[in-house]
Amino acid sequence: MGKKVKTSDKLTDILIVEDSATQAAQIKYLLESYHYKAEVTQNGQQALVWLSKHKPSLVISDIVMPEMNGFELCEKIKSNERMEDIPVILLTSLSDPDEVIEGLSCGADSFITKPYNKEYLISNIEKILAEKTTPESKRETVGIEINYGGKKRLIRTGQHKVVKLLLNIYQGAIHQNNELIQTRDELRLLNERLEELVEERTKEIKKDEEKILAFNAELEHRIQERTVQLDAANKAKSEFLANMSHEIRTPMNAVLGYAELLGFMLEDKTQRDYLESIKSSGRSLLILINDILDLSKIEAGKLELQFEYVNSQSFFSEFERIFSLRLSEKGLKFILEISSGTPAGIYIDDARLRQIILNLIGNAIKFTEKGSIKLKVYSENPQIINYSGEKTEEFIDLIIDVTDTGIGISKEMQEEIFNPFVQVLGQDIKKYGGTGLGLAITHRLVHLMNGTIELQSQLNKGSSFKIKIPEVSYLRDIEKRTEEIQLDPAEIVFKEAVILIADDVEHNRSYLRDALKNTSLKIVEAEDGQQALSMAERLVPDLIITDIRMPILDGFDLLDKLKSNDALKHIPVIAYSASVMKAQKDRIRESEFAGLLIKPVQVTELYLELMNNLPYKSTKASGSEQSVPEINFTKEITDLPGLIHSLDTNFNDTLKTFETRQPIGEIKAFGNQLLKLGKDHNAVIITEYGKDLISAADSFNIEAILNLIRKYPVKVELLKGTKSIQA
Repeated sequence: MGKKVKTSDKLTDILIVEDSATQAAQIKYLLESYHYKAEVTQNGQQALVWLSKHKPSLVISDIVMPEMNGFELCEKIKSNERMEDIPVILLTSLSDPDEVIEGLSCGADSFITKPYNKEYLISNIEKILAEKTTPESKRETVGIEINYGGKKRLIRTGQHKVVKLLLNIYQGAIHQNNELIQTRDELRLLNERLEELVEERTKEIKKDEEKILAFNAELEHRIQERTVQLDAANKAKSEFLANMSHEIRTPMNAVLGYAELLGFMLEDKTQRDYLESIKSSGRSLLILINDILDLSKIEAGKLELQFEYVNSQSFFSEFERIFSLRLSEKGLKFILEISSGTPAGIYIDDARLRQIILNLIGNAIKFTEKGSIKLKVYSENPQIINYSGEKTEEFIDLIIDVTDTGIGISKEMQEEIFNPFVQVLGQDIKKYGGTGLGLAITHRLVHLMNGTIELQSQLNKGSSFKIKIPEVSYLRDIEKRTEEIQLDPAEIVFKEAVILIADDVEHNRSYLRDALKNTSLKIVEAEDGQQALSMAERLVPDLIITDIRMPILDGFDLLDKLKSNDALKHIPVIAYSASVMKAQKDRIRESEFAGLLIKPVQVTELYLELMNNLPYKSTKASGSEQSVPEINFTKEITDLPGLIHSLDTNFNDTLKTFETRQPIGEIKAFGNQLLKLGKDHNAVIITEYGKDLISAADSFNIEAILNLIRKYPVKVELLKGTKSIQA
C-alpha cells in the first residue's frame, strides 16, 4: 500500500503554502485566532514534502510561487489517491480568465480573491470543511475538453464540482464587488471629511494670515515710528554738533583773531609774551573743542573720510619740522625711518591720518624726558587687482609705528587707555595736562579706516603704537606737494575796492574790518542777508563776505539771490562759517561761492582768499622795496569781448564734458588751452586758472579738479561784470 502516513489528531489542520513570509504569518495568525492549527511552507516543493508525512484538513495556496506554482501543486495533490480528497483553496486576483480555466483544470475546490476579507476567508474555510465528503471511488479519466485562448484544456473535474467552483467564483466576485462598493463609499466619506477638514484649515489659515497681516502692519507702523524717531535723533545730533561748532568757534574767532591783530601792534616783549600766552591758550582750547566735536561726530556716525593721493615722503617728513621746537626744548632725538618699499603716492585721508600721527607723536614727546622718538613707516602685503584687460590697481597694507623711550604704560592701563577721558593712573596732571581724548579719537579714526592699532609698552622703558591700515591704494610716481605759502600781510597791497561783510554777530564783522583797516579796501557791513542784498543792489561791491547762519536770509539764500540778479551775479561771494561739518562744507564747495573762510580765521587766511578774488600787488622788504607785477583782472587784457566769447562757446562746450567724467589727460590738455588763451589775451586770471588745472591734473587731485571746474562760471561772470563796468 505504500508508506505509512502520520495523520493529525484534529480534523482542523490547515497547510498554508505562501512564499511571502509576511502574508503567510498574517494567514497563520488569523487561522490560529479561530482555533485552527496551521502549518506554513514557502513553495510547492516544500508543501509536497510536508504532505508526504502529514494529511491536513485543508490546503490554502498562493498561485504565483517560485519552482512550483499553485496550479501545479493542486494538480499534484488531486492526482494523488491519498491526498485527492484534501480541499485546495487558491488565492488569486482573478485578473485573468486563464486562472479560472487553470483552476478548473487542476481541480481546485475554491478561489479566494486578493485582497481578501478576513471574515469571508474564514466563512469559506468553514463551508468547505463542512461540505467535505468521502472522495469518489475513482477519479474521472474522461473529462470535458474546452478550447480557450487558442489552447485546448481538459477538465476532469466532475460536473457537480465544476458548478460548485463556478458558484464559488461568482460569490467571490460578488463579495469583491461589495467590498469595492464599500471601499468606494468609505473613500467618498473620507473625501467629504477631508474636504471639511481642508475647509476648516483654510479658514484657520485665513484667520492666521489676517493675524499675520495685522501683525506685519503693526510691525511696519512701529518700524516707521522708530525710523522717524531715529531720524529725528540723528537730525538732533547733527544740529547739536553744528550748533556747538558755531556757538563755540564764533567767539573763538574774535579771541584768536584780535590776539593776532594785537601781535602786529605790540613791540614790548612782556606784552608780547602775555599775548602769546593768550594765543597759546586759545589754540589749546580750540584743539580741545575740535577733539570733542570729532569724538561726537564719530560716535554719531557723521564723520566721513575724504581720500586723495598724497606724496608719502613729503607727508611723513613734515612731522619732524612740526615738532622740531618741542623736540629741541626737551633735547630729544627724532628718528624718521621710511622704508624704501613705501610707495611714492598713497591714497589716504591725509587730514585724519595727520591727526592720528600728531596725537601719537605729541603724546610721545609729552611723556618722554630723554632719549628719542621714532616714526617708522613701511608696507606689507603688496597686491595687484585686475579690473579689466586695461585697468589695474595696486594695494599695500600701510604700517606706521611710533616708538618712544618715555615713562611707559602699565599693563592694567593698556586696555583702558583708548577710552575717552582716560589717563594713566598716577600721572602728574599739572605736569602733563591733557584731557584723555587724543587716543580715543585716534583709536576710532583708525577703525574708520578699517585699520588696527596695537600698543606695546613697559613702565620706565617706553611705548610703541603700531597702526596697520589695510588695502591702501598707491601710485609708484607722484609729484611732490607744493610748499605751504609763506605770506606776510604787510607785503600785500590791495587796489581800491569795496567789500560788503554780512554777519549777524557784531564782533565777527569788527574783526574783519580791523584786520583790513590798514588797506585801501572800503568795508561796509550788514547785519543779515536781507540787508546785505539791499546794500549790494545799491552799492554793487567788488566782493562779498557772508556768514552762513543769519536771520531772515541765510548765506545760501543770499548767494542764490545774488546769482539770479544779472547786475550782481559777477560779484565773488566768500562763505564765512563756523561750521566744520562735512555736509555743510561740501554744500559750500558745490555751490557758487568763490571761497570759504572757517572761523576762527587767521589774517593770512583772509588775505589769501582776498588775493584770489581782488587785484593786488606784492612788495618784499629785502633792503629796498621790490615791486611785484600788479595782478589786475582787466586792465591789461587785450580784446576782452573776444576772450569772453571764446570762454562762452568752445571752451564752455569742452568744460561740460567734464561734468560726469574727468580724464586726467583731457583735463591737462584743457588747462594748456586755457593757459595759451590767457597769454594770447594777456589775461592773468585765465592763465593762473589754466595753471591750477594743470597742477591738479598732474597730482591726480580729482577733488581739486572738480572744485576748479565749478569755479569756471565764476571766472567768466567776473570778466563779464568788469566788462559791463568799463562800458
